Amino acid sequence: MSLGSNQSDPKPKDVLVKVTDGFKTASGVQVAVNTVDHNTFQENINNYLQGKPDDVFTWFAGYRMRFFAQKGLASDISDVWGKISGYSDAFKKASTGDDGKQYFVPASYYPWAVFYRKSVWQQHGYQVPTTLDQFTALGEQMSCVPVTSSPSPARSTTCAASSSPTTTWSRRAACSSRSPPW
Repeated sequence: MSLGSNQSDPKPKDVLVKVTDGFKTASGVQVAVNTVDHNTFQENINNYLQGKPDDVFTWFAGYRMRFFAQKGLASDISDVWGKISGYSDAFKKASTGDDGKQYFVPASYYPWAVFYRKSVWQQHGYQVPTTLDQFTALGEQMSCVPVTSSPSPARSTTCAASSSPTTTWSRRAACSSRSPPW
């Protein structure tokens, strides 16, 4: 069996070796790990999956997984979910395609954070949300309020209501790719 992995940093790579060693001990199946540095793997995932991908590959849950499942580039593994336990409904949902089938089993998770400048929030009268509903409402409120940012192209977007570089918060930008755990 082959495993395409973007776990190229030393610690995650070491953990993956332990996981594959444990799998070999439990199943007798040898896993050949094909590690590609994280950014290269991510930038080439589409071509990789349309070419000759490994039997198993590491990737992201949620909308990133659903995209490839919808394109037929990931396999339905719903039967696996019938045999495993210990995952919350949120993990299962993040592993489920638009068709209701599971295409992913999480191997790890880690929290993401939302950072903000208190002075900007004070200037606009924003309150720190403590619930998902408040967070969503704040995202909607901020979705097209121009906030001048540093001139970094990677962090600047143009708001539909303004032609100046802005950093905008929206539910999509704040929640979709790095959803908070609540």
